[in-house]
Amino acid sequence: MAHSKLSILKHIGIKQQILLLSGLLLFTCFSQAAVRLPSANRECASCHIMWLSEFKRKDVSTLIPYNPKPVMKSGKQDVASTDPMCFSCHDGFVLESRFLWEGNKHSHPTGQKPSRKISIPRLNGKNVLPLNDDGKIYCGTCHSAHGVDWEQNETAVFMRIANEDGQLCVTCHKVKTRGPKHGFHPLKRKIQKLLNKPPRKLMEAGARFANNGHVICQSCHKPHGAEEKKLLLVKNDKSQLCGECHINRYSKSLAHAGQSGNHPINIKPKNAKIPDSMMQRGSKLSKTGEIICQTCHRPHQAEPETSLLVKKNIKDSLCQDCHADKRQVSGSKHDMRLAAKNSKNIRNQVAGNSGPCSACHVPHKGTGAKMWARPLKLPDMFRQDSMASLCLSCHTKDGLAKKHTVGQFSHPVGIPVSKLKKAIALPTFSDNGIKWQDVIKGKVSCASCHDPHQWDPNDINHKALPGEKGDATNRFLRIANTEELALCKSCHEEKWSITNTKHDMRRMAPHAKNIAGQTADESGICGSCHLVHNANGNRLWARADLSGQNTSYIACLGCHNKKGLGKKKTPGNHSHPLNVDIKNLGISATPDNWEIDQKKTDYPETRLVPLPLFDASGKPASKNGLVGCGSCHDPHTWSTQSNMTKGNGNMANKNLTQQEGNTSSSFLRIADQSLSKLCVNCHIEKKSIYFSKHDLTEQYGKLSTQLEENQKNENHIRHLAGPCSLCHRPHNATGPALWTRKKGPGKTAIAALCTDCHQQYGIAENKLPAKHSHPLGGDTSRLHHDKRIPTFDKDGQRQKDGKGLIDCASCHNPHRWDPQDINNRSLPMLGEDGDTSNSFLRLSANSNSELCLACHADKRTIIGTDHDLKYNTPDARNNLLQAQNVSGLCGQCHVPHNSLEDIYLWSRKKGPGDDPIEQRCRSCHNSLGFAAHKNPELTNHPQQIKIWSTKIRKEIHPGKKLPDIPVFDKSGKRSEFGSITCASCHNPHQWSADKKIQPPWRATKNPGNKEGDARSSFLRARNSENIVCTECHGNDAIYRYKYFHSRSTHKK
Repeated sequence: MAHSKLSILKHIGIKQQILLLSGLLLFTCFSQAAVRLPSANRECASCHIMWLSEFKRKDVSTLIPYNPKPVMKSGKQDVASTDPMCFSCHDGFVLESRFLWEGNKHSHPTGQKPSRKISIPRLNGKNVLPLNDDGKIYCGTCHSAHGVDWEQNETAVFMRIANEDGQLCVTCHKVKTRGPKHGFHPLKRKIQKLLNKPPRKLMEAGARFANNGHVICQSCHKPHGAEEKKLLLVKNDKSQLCGECHINRYSKSLAHAGQSGNHPINIKPKNAKIPDSMMQRGSKLSKTGEIICQTCHRPHQAEPETSLLVKKNIKDSLCQDCHADKRQVSGSKHDMRLAAKNSKNIRNQVAGNSGPCSACHVPHKGTGAKMWARPLKLPDMFRQDSMASLCLSCHTKDGLAKKHTVGQFSHPVGIPVSKLKKAIALPTFSDNGIKWQDVIKGKVSCASCHDPHQWDPNDINHKALPGEKGDATNRFLRIANTEELALCKSCHEEKWSITNTKHDMRRMAPHAKNIAGQTADESGICGSCHLVHNANGNRLWARADLSGQNTSYIACLGCHNKKGLGKKKTPGNHSHPLNVDIKNLGISATPDNWEIDQKKTDYPETRLVPLPLFDASGKPASKNGLVGCGSCHDPHTWSTQSNMTKGNGNMANKNLTQQEGNTSSSFLRIADQSLSKLCVNCHIEKKSIYFSKHDLTEQYGKLSTQLEENQKNENHIRHLAGPCSLCHRPHNATGPALWTRKKGPGKTAIAALCTDCHQQYGIAENKLPAKHSHPLGGDTSRLHHDKRIPTFDKDGQRQKDGKGLIDCASCHNPHRWDPQDINNRSLPMLGEDGDTSNSFLRLSANSNSELCLACHADKRTIIGTDHDLKYNTPDARNNLLQAQNVSGLCGQCHVPHNSLEDIYLWSRKKGPGDDPIEQRCRSCHNSLGFAAHKNPELTNHPQQIKIWSTKIRKEIHPGKKLPDIPVFDKSGKRSEFGSITCASCHNPHQWSADKKIQPPWRATKNPGNKEGDARSSFLRARNSENIVCTECHGNDAIYRYKYFHSRSTHKK
C-alpha cells in the first residue's frame, strides 16, 4: 500500500511544511515519561503535529486544512498513528518497510472492532492496547514509536508489549493458549519433539520460534506481509503448513500414506463421503475436493480433549461418519469388541473399550499399510505381500484368529495380476496399499477376494457372530462363491471349460469328497480338486496328501492310479518322463516365451508355443524349469480346437464325460492336427521325420486306433494321428522310448522295437538287417566315446556317460533320413533306396566312414593308406556291389548289415588260406585280387604252434616292453592262447607302428603307392626287439621276421 509524498502532504498538511522549514532531525527520547507528555518540542512534533503551539493560535488559520484526528480506513485516530505518517520514514529513507504495504499480502486486520473472542486487558480503567476513537483496532493498538522500554533489546522496541515468545499475540488471543485439552493447537512445546531443527521452508517464509525452541503464534502466522490468508506463512490449502512440522504424519500421496501408515490426504475420496454435519463443525476439503488434515482436525476451536478433532470420536464415530460403507463390520466376527475384547492395538487401546475401527486401524503412524494398528509378524511365505501381512497379524497359529489360519498351502498372494493378462473386477493392491479395480495393475492379496468389513456380500445386515460357521456364500467374501463359483470365475474364467468334461467331478464322481469332506456339489466344481486355504500341496490341491512332493505330477496321480477316481486312465509303467529339465532339449524358456538355441538346431525359424514348466516343488517356474503333467495337459480344457469347443474353450453346453479322447482332445494343450504338433513343440529335431520313410501317417494311417475311435464318436471328427503317435505313446507304452507297437524278435531293448517293422511280414519287410549284422548289446566302455553316438542300458534307457550298450539307435536316428541335409526326406512314394550317406544314419558312413570311426577311432589311421581303396582301387565293390564312393572307407571290407559273416562283418569274398584271418586278407592279396602285386610267396605260420597273448606274456616278463602281437582261435577271434596269423604281425588299419597319421605322400603332388619296408607295411612292431619270434627262434628270429613271406626263409 505504497503512498507518495504528495499523498502524505494531503493528509498531514502543515506538518510537512514545518519539517522542511525547520530542517530538524529526529532524535531519541531518553525517558519513557518524557515521551508520554505532550510537548511542543520540534522533534516530537515531527509526528505529533497537534502538539505544536502554532496550531493552538486562534488569530490565524492554516493554509492547508488542519485535522489532528483524520478518519482513516481503520477509523478516526490521531494523525501520528496513521499509515502515511509511519510510511514517511519507513519508505526506505530511514528504514525499508515497504514490504508491509505490498499488494496481495496479508496483514493483521485493522479497522475492526475486537470480536467477543478477543480479550484486551485493561489497566487503571484503560486498555493496555488502545483502540482508536471509533473503538477499532488500528496500527497503534499493537505498535508504539516509543516501545516498551528503551533498555530491552530482545525484540523490536516499537511494540507496546514485548513479543519474543508471542506475549503480545496471546494478550488478546488468550483463549488460543489453552492447548489441546480445550481444542487448541499446543504452544510452548519444543519443536525438537517433532524435528531435529526448525523446518527450513517455514523459516525462509519468516517463521519464528521462541529462543528455547518453543512453538509460538509466529511459528505458523505472520502479522504483516503474510503470503496466505489467516496470516499463514505458507499455503495450507492441502495441509502444506501442517506437513512442514508433522512430517511423519503428512502423506504426500496415496502410496506415501500406505508406506508411512498414515491416513491418506490430498486425495479425492471415492467411497468415503464427508457428511454435512462435519462440514458444519468446521471440517474442510481442499478447493478441488481432496481430503486434507483440516478434514478431521482444527488447529483452533476443535472439540476439546480430542487431539484437535472437529468432533468427538466416541467409539470410532468420526471414522464411521465418513466410511459409512465399513459400518457393517460392527457386530461381525471382525468386530474385536466381540471377538477379542481384551486385545490391545499398538497404542494399548483395549478393543472392548473402543470402537470397531481402532482395533485394526489408527489414523497416524500405523505399522503398515491401511494405517494398521496391530504388530506385524510375517511368515516367510507371505513376505512378498505387505497387504496379506495385515490379515496374518491375526490369522496365524499364535494370533487372535488361530482357529482360522490359511495353512502352508494357500492361494498365492503378492502375485502381479498382470499374469492374468486381463483386467478383473476384484480389487488388487500395491505394496503400499493402493487399491485398483478393473485395471491390469497391482497384486492379488487377501483383500482381493475378501472384504474384511462385510460378512455376507449379498446381505449387509447378515453379520455372523464369533463362533458362527460360514460357507461359500459369506465368510467376508466379496462375491458369493455359489455353485457357479462367481468369485473364482472373476479371475479364472478360462478354467470354466472344465464344465461337463471328464474332470468335472459333479458328473464323474458326485459322491467323492475332498480333504475337507465336501462333495463336488458342496464344494463347487473347483473345490473338488482345489482348496483356497489349508490345501494339501501346491496348486491348492484338495485331494490326496501331497506334502513335500512334486505336485507338478503327483497331483494328477492322486486320481490317475489303480485305486483312484481315474483308475481307468492310468499312465502305466512306461510313461513320458517327468521332472526333466527343458534345457536338456536346448530350449530356453520363460512363462511367455520359448526359444531354441539357434546354433544347435536345424529349424532356427521355428516358433515354439510356451508351455507350463515347474520348479522342484511343483510351482510354476519363472525361467526354464521341469516338465510335468501340466506341461502337456491342461486339466481344465478338453480340447483346444475350435471345432470342438464353443467360445473361449467353453464346453458348458456339451457333455463330454462319455467321449473317448484322442490326440486332438484329451486335455492336451496343443492339438495333434495329424502333425504331432505337441510332441515337436519340445522335440523340435524330430520334425525331420515328416514325409520320410518312417512317417507312417500316409502309408499306414489305417492302423491308427485313434482313427477308428474317432469314427465312432458323436462328433464324427475324422482324426488321423500324427507321425509320432504311430510308434510312440506318452502313456501306457509297451516299453522304452514310449513304444506303442508290438515288439519284434530283437535281442536288445531297442532292437525289439525296430524289428516290429523290420522283420518278415512286417511293415518294413523289404528292409531287413539279415543274419549277419553289427553286434548289439556290446559293451562300449573300451571304445572311444563320441557324444553323437548314444548308448543304452539293458532296458533301452539312454546312458549319458557313453558306457552303455550298443543298440540299433546308436547308429540310426529313426527320425532323420539324411544326417547332412535336413530337407532330404526320401519320400516313401518315390521308392528310392538309401545308402551310407543317409538311411537314417546318425552320421554319414560314406567317404571316410565318419559313423564307423566315431566309435572305432583307433581305426582312423587307415585313412590315406594303401588299404584306403579310394586311392588305388576306386572301382572295387563289396558283396553288396557297392563301390567305394557308396560304401565308404570301411564299407569295402565291412558292412553293418547283410555281411557275409558275423565275425568282422566281412563284406568281401574270402580268398585261400589256412585260417579265417588269412582268408580275409587274401580276399585281395591273391594272384587274381586287387592286391595281386602284393601277393606273398608264403602266407601262413604253422597253425599247430600255439602261443600266449601279449597280455599273458607281459605277466611272464614283467617290466619288459613287448610289442602287441595278438593271437587267434580257429574262428578268427582274438584269444589268450592261439595261433599266429596275418593280423598277428599286421595291423590292417595302420601303415606305420609309431605313426598314427596319414602317410605323408598322400598330401604331395604324386600321391601314388609307395613301397613299404620292415618299419611300415602295416606291421605292428617297428622292429624285432622283444618280438615273440625270439622265444622259439632265438638269434634266428630277426631273419625270420624280416623275410617271413619268402619261401627260402622257411626251408630247413
